[in-house]
Amino acid sequence: MWLAPHDVQLCAKFVFDVEFIGDISHGHEECHPWEIAVLCVDTNQKFYCPIMPQLTKKEIGEAFTSTDTFNYALLQKINAQNPGTAYRMLAAWIHQMLKICQKSTALMISHNCFASDMPILMRHMSRHGAAFVCPVMFFDSLLFCRYAFRGTKENDYSLDNLFTSCSYAEVRSVMRKT
Repeated sequence: MWLAPHDVQLCAKFVFDVEFIGDISHGHEECHPWEIAVLCVDTNQKFYCPIMPQLTKKEIGEAFTSTDTFNYALLQKINAQNPGTAYRMLAAWIHQMLKICQKSTALMISHNCFASDMPILMRHMSRHGAAFVCPVMFFDSLLFCRYAFRGTKENDYSLDNLFTSCSYAEVRSVMRKT
């Protein structure tokens, strides 16, 4: 079910997040990325690219998003890129990081990866003629956390709560040792 340690050692690890407009409960077709951020864990280098959804200004303004300050003016202000350009830049950057790491496979990690980030990213990359030029595996940290915390009292798997819970557990562990 999970990757074995030797599988992970062969990969360059990337933590990524895709921000999108649209209501995921209505399907991936309604979702349009407007921002992608990636950290290469192996090099500590970052990739960030705002993306201009291929929608009208009115559609962008009316679209559902979890970001309060999101609007068309914000996309202009942050110099949002054409989707095809953004996805080709991402693919080239991933390839560049693999060369630096001297690894051939990318392991893309995201919270709720399989339900949102991966299918939305891959759908839009394909739609805009972009593709990764290397093998890519995806890993869902939400599913892993649900598995790892089974049998505990933990039932909030949001990133904020997991950070707080894990940080608190680390502090308690250090305090016990002193």
